[in-house]
Amino acid sequence: MNQIGSEKKVRRTSRE
Repeated sequence: MNQIGSEKKVRRTSRE
């Protein structure tokens, strides 16, 4: 699994 990619996606959705 992509941990870095997942973290970047979570950080972007975390702002929503």
